Amino acid sequence: MKAKKIETKKIEIFVLIALAVFLGAFYFVKPIITGYVPGVNMTIEIQSLNLTIDSSYNYVLASANETLLCLRSLRMSGKVLGEGRVEIAIDSEKGDRYLVYENVKKKVRLPTIGFPITGLTTKENEEKGTWLVVQPLEPQHPLYPIYGEEEETFRELESNEKIVSGIFDNKCVKTCEIAQGLFNGTYYLLTFKVEPGTVLQIDEIAYTTY
Repeated sequence: MKAKKIETKKIEIFVLIALAVFLGAFYFVKPIITGYVPGVNMTIEIQSLNLTIDSSYNYVLASANETLLCLRSLRMSGKVLGEGRVEIAIDSEKGDRYLVYENVKKKVRLPTIGFPITGLTTKENEEKGTWLVVQPLEPQHPLYPIYGEEEETFRELESNEKIVSGIFDNKCVKTCEIAQGLFNGTYYLLTFKVEPGTVLQIDEIAYTTY
């Protein structure tokens, strides 16, 4: 009888420890998908880009019909070839820069808890037409005097970070959920920074609007 009580006590302790670990991970680990509230009805526009960029360059993101493009979120998918750094960012009308993707990750990372997204629908623009235009920033564009000669600089890596290559899918850093009113223009600057010897392929862009 005494042996059974001890065994039962061990099981109870084990269950409590497992529960504490799970709750701790749930509290401290960031979800895979952020910026979307389950149950909110939104349409994610998906558009193929097929851009290949082998050096740093500025592009312009605009609506195809030159109407207001009020971005709510922006994500990109593609591939990094080579061992160098890449960085994708978009500038608001006020000149504030929002990081979309960089090929940098933590050397040691806790497991990520994923939460399903519900209440969202997707729409392929290949069937509906192209809603966005992504073109190189040309000298005649109004943004060129501001950004045309911008220098290529990357932030310094932290001691626990490393550069990664390969496929990245549906990535966003500061553009998972954009506050209303920050992107209410007809065009925006897209900055692609690519170190020499590295190639950045952008296959797809996914976005939502207000």
